[in-house]
Amino acid sequence: MATPTERQELFIAEYVKTRNGFKSAVKAGYKENSARQQASRLLTKEHILKRVEEETQQIQARNNLDADYIVNKLRQEAEGITPDATASSRVKALDQLAKIAGVYAPVKSEVEANINQEDDWLANLDEEEEFH
Repeated sequence: MATPTERQELFIAEYVKTRNGFKSAVKAGYKENSARQQASRLLTKEHILKRVEEETQQIQARNNLDADYIVNKLRQEAEGITPDATASSRVKALDQLAKIAGVYAPVKSEVEANINQEDDWLANLDEEEEFH
């Protein structure tokens, strides 16, 4: 497997912090007008993805972070248990918990039903136009 170049390592280090490919590419020294393409290209390379995963795991281990810890902290914030919880921070924590729980993901059957209803509506529209 290929070894990342110095510039790629800079990209990896920044990407692990921000999860923003464009900004990471610019900080790593790629030209701004091609940074999006460079980031996209880098994030398809196996050796880059492997290093991103390794760096992410190291950060999580250093900070003793895991999914349970994060969900618990979000829950505490949402419930207002933390001393500096505001209404805004509580709503944001609830939103994050909802995303984690998949509350916002549409059920496949609902999406298909909506598409079928649209098709029926369009078919009826065509029939009505024929009479006018």
